[in-house]
Amino acid sequence: MTIRGSLLIAKLVRFHVLLLIVAGLVASAARVVVAQDSAVVAGVPVTIEKIDGTVVEGRWGGGESGDAVKVETSAGVQELRLDDLARVVFSRTAGIPATGGTFFHLADGGLLVGNLLGSEGDSLVGRTSLGESTYLAFERLAGVELARRDEFPEAARRFAASLSDRLAAKDVLITRDTDDDVTTVRGRVVSLDPVTGKFALGGSVRSFQTEKIFGLVFAAGSSRGERYPATLRLRDGTEVSGAIERATRDRISFTTSLGSSTEVRLDRVLEIVVHSPRLVYVTDLSIQSESSEGRLHPGWSVGVDRNVSGGVLAIAGREFERGLGMHSKGEVRYSLDGAYELFVATIGLDDAVRPRGSVVFRVVGDGRELFNSGLVSGTDEPGDVRIDVREVKRLTLLVDYGDELDLSDYADWGDARLIKPKEGR
Repeated sequence: MTIRGSLLIAKLVRFHVLLLIVAGLVASAARVVVAQDSAVVAGVPVTIEKIDGTVVEGRWGGGESGDAVKVETSAGVQELRLDDLARVVFSRTAGIPATGGTFFHLADGGLLVGNLLGSEGDSLVGRTSLGESTYLAFERLAGVELARRDEFPEAARRFAASLSDRLAAKDVLITRDTDDDVTTVRGRVVSLDPVTGKFALGGSVRSFQTEKIFGLVFAAGSSRGERYPATLRLRDGTEVSGAIERATRDRISFTTSLGSSTEVRLDRVLEIVVHSPRLVYVTDLSIQSESSEGRLHPGWSVGVDRNVSGGVLAIAGREFERGLGMHSKGEVRYSLDGAYELFVATIGLDDAVRPRGSVVFRVVGDGRELFNSGLVSGTDEPGDVRIDVREVKRLTLLVDYGDELDLSDYADWGDARLIKPKEGR
């Protein structure tokens, strides 16, 4: 072989080695990209509470349709139907801080946080978490809050009172000033923007400066609130009802109660509250009868979604929006007509009296005792109740005396609810 041939072979070998090195680098880079992509799409930690009180923990897997979601657990991927769920809680702590100083209270109980941009016809326009230009029809609004509550406490009180008891046919305008001297005016909102607005009063339309207005409460009208499948609670305080269209690992597509569709990044979502048609809170039912008697005190009325003295239902620091507050010795009866399969609740002594108090919780179905807690004191942790009530026609919830007669016996049935059977069962 000639020297020239040897040099050519050496060059070819070096070129081949160089190709192998480049290929290795490309493959390594590809592996890095794949690893980075996997990190991006990895599901976020999530806790899913089912309507029967059981809990599923894992990582969010999204959902291709609006009637089920996926969660990746240690046992594998589970697909959960929405009508089996109560709430989906995301554990991410980083969120989006609230921006803007306007609070749009929706007629269905929702709340949007943002900035007022103006009005068009019979709608307000705002910049909110749902979009840069969110249109809010007057008929879908309960009120709009334009100033900080801590700066104008009396105006805030008037606004809250008007919001909780909206007039059927008139809007309410609540003014503000630095001395918190408040005026309430009844009429009709014509227009509103960040600088000025117009309000129909009697037979005339008057203009006002927005900076002098604390808020507006819209007429209740005659429309009834619609029940939506879910409510999104966002980290900036926004709460909006609607229906899930689909979900990915990092976004949720949602049709809102305002009639619009929106896509929300998952890092903005605090939780999804599911309104399952299978779940019925006992406080949504009519009480068939109730009775109460005391040994040292007169009888107490049942607290509906409140404790027996009218405060928030709370057991060992855990608060409940729904449930019953009772006092020993008392009982409340409901007619079920065999329509449910489970009764579920969390029981304990209310924080208003803990660590005092001692009672016995009992559940009776058609005259037969289905549950007896034994003695529960104010030092005990909350207890979970899950009882089969299939074919039960009459359900009675009782709170009996403990070992301290009826002293400090504020007994709570937190989130007391009934579960309907699945269709076809």
